[in-house]
Amino acid sequence: LLSLIIGGEVLEDGDPNAQDSLRGVTPEEFGHYAASAFAPYGFSEAETYPLYANIDVEAVIADWHAFRTEDFTADLPAMTMPILVLVGENDEAYLALMAATERLPHAKIAVVPGADHMQALLHTDEVVEHITKFMAAVSNAPSE
Repeated sequence: LLSLIIGGEVLEDGDPNAQDSLRGVTPEEFGHYAASAFAPYGFSEAETYPLYANIDVEAVIADWHAFRTEDFTADLPAMTMPILVLVGENDEAYLALMAATERLPHAKIAVVPGADHMQALLHTDEVVEHITKFMAAVSNAPSE
């Protein structure tokens, strides 16, 4: 088993109702919304729209709300599966993810220099390189 965490905004710092503005948005509208979020990073709507146009928006909102109510702090030391935490150096959650990684017994953090959350997601070559190295290390590690 392997887990991958990709950093993102610190949920408790954001507007808890921001996702509610997406209620009633059709999948097609969500596709356009997501494509506009990627546009400043040089991605065209033709590249990104198809990836997001079929997402169940209500399920995404429900997940966001459910995650906000969870507090995994006490569970971190018991998580023994290999975990790779990937974060952009300029990600809002950088320090929180660094601290969480220190409490996870089998976690390794990989930092994308100079990247925020969105840029870290879009550096796919670097992301795949980190994942490949991590998988190789985990597969060569002695089992407990």
